[in-house]
Amino acid sequence: MMRGMNAISATRKTVISLLALALALFASWAPVVQAQSDFGDFEAPSIEHDEDTRGRRGAVENFIARVTDNERLASVHLYYRYNGEQVPDADYIEVDMQPIKGSDFHSADIDTSDAADEASVIEYYIRAEDVSGNVVLKGFAFRPLERILDDPTVPVDDALVTEAADTSVDTSGGKLNWWLVGLGVLAVGGLAAVAADGGGSSDCNPCVVTLDIEPPR
Repeated sequence: MMRGMNAISATRKTVISLLALALALFASWAPVVQAQSDFGDFEAPSIEHDEDTRGRRGAVENFIARVTDNERLASVHLYYRYNGEQVPDADYIEVDMQPIKGSDFHSADIDTSDAADEASVIEYYIRAEDVSGNVVLKGFAFRPLERILDDPTVPVDDALVTEAADTSVDTSGGKLNWWLVGLGVLAVGGLAAVAADGGGSSDCNPCVVTLDIEPPR
């Protein structure tokens, strides 16, 4: 009977020792688990930015980007400088990109009125960082994005722009503008009629055919 009691006592001591060891191990691992939880975010933010490749020197140029993160953003900055054939390399200027309320977009304005007359381009890149220290770049200091600055003294010829727009062919929905195709057919037919007049001979060289066609409404 004494042997049975001794065996039970030994078993209890073993169980107590194992429980104490488990508690000690848990206490030693807890800080590590907590640290991994605090510093377990290794995913960098994401930057979506559609480059506007042309601007105008002397105007306020707007830069906008959609910046997201799986946790929380700490900062979004725009770095820019002017460049040109006679503009020496300069350090980048840092500008905060402010969040647009109710969206993931961030925006920054650059007043180019202080740009030198020789400045023909804005070189820039965007840097975003989250609260865990993860960083992402859109563009680089050694290979920046560019926005060409047009000379404000050179006017834009609106007539040329309008003419270019009017001569475009509408292919929306996969269909050609058949009015333009018909106009081409009539023009070819008119030239053929002139060439056939008088047995195929004509005094005009070259011949000019004027077609008065009212476009469809």
